[in-house]
Amino acid sequence: MMCDLSLCRFAHNFMRQFPFFQLWPDGVQHQLARVLLTEVRVRHETVISRGSPQHRLFFIITGRLRVTVPSGAAMADAGRASSPRSRAEEQEAPRTLAMLKKGDTCGEAALMGPCLAHADIVVDSPGATLLSLCLADFMRALKETLGLRHQDRLMHLRSHPLFVDVSLEDLDKASDLLKLGSYPPGTQLYPPRNKAAPTVYLISEGECCVRRRGRGAGGPRPEAPQDGEWVPPAYDADTASILGPLDVFGLDPPSVHAGGGWHVEAHTHVKAYHVTHELFRKLPGGMQKAIEGVCDFKAMYLKGRIKGLARLDVARKAPTYAAVK
Repeated sequence: MMCDLSLCRFAHNFMRQFPFFQLWPDGVQHQLARVLLTEVRVRHETVISRGSPQHRLFFIITGRLRVTVPSGAAMADAGRASSPRSRAEEQEAPRTLAMLKKGDTCGEAALMGPCLAHADIVVDSPGATLLSLCLADFMRALKETLGLRHQDRLMHLRSHPLFVDVSLEDLDKASDLLKLGSYPPGTQLYPPRNKAAPTVYLISEGECCVRRRGRGAGGPRPEAPQDGEWVPPAYDADTASILGPLDVFGLDPPSVHAGGGWHVEAHTHVKAYHVTHELFRKLPGGMQKAIEGVCDFKAMYLKGRIKGLARLDVARKAPTYAAVK
């Protein structure tokens, strides 16, 4: 059966756990979620049969799947692994290669084009719930990916308050320079690490945490709250600010040393459009000026916040309880 609205939302969230899908635009992810099939299988039911054509990719939601091949000398010849099984092979006890569980996938070879399965995959638990995606739907979405990515970038720029005075023609040119990145919680984005190229970020989804440098990163942080789950607050003794969608950062203002005494890390799972400093100079002049202005203002604000946090450090070490005159 086709996914209804709730299953479509679940499928979308489930797909985002896989790095293969994380960098895709939301439009493509939603489209794939709508065409995913929900399949309920029972114990010993065959999901993929060895030697049969593969046309679907399967995501395991619940249950276990067993991957088996015929044992003995029949498997010595790799060339026969993808050919229809012989009667002798059918009579041999199968050999288990792997056990697949929730979050695993099988049938990925189907996305590479028509091919024959190399192993039998059967349900090993009392039941299993799967999401499946056929090759035709995958190819249709893939062909639209580049167009949708360009539309997403252009829509983000057109809706951004910093660029209201930038012409549509300039925004269209700028969208070709932007790339979309996906960053798990705890990833340090600014200043760049491991000799990475300095980069300007335009947050599209999620939140980033601005923390004092040299005070220790907060480490991997939990995902955004779902279904009422409690998430520790973003602000702590070393947090200067929280950045969200439409915020821009990554430029070092002339009046501030590189890094400015703070670093920016992903607080939740973050998607952000980014452009290196080298390519930034190829953006339209109006966009460069707007981004430089907001980064300069943010630097002045954060310098004040860092000084305020330092004063709080002193106050914590020597607290006073009398009224302040």
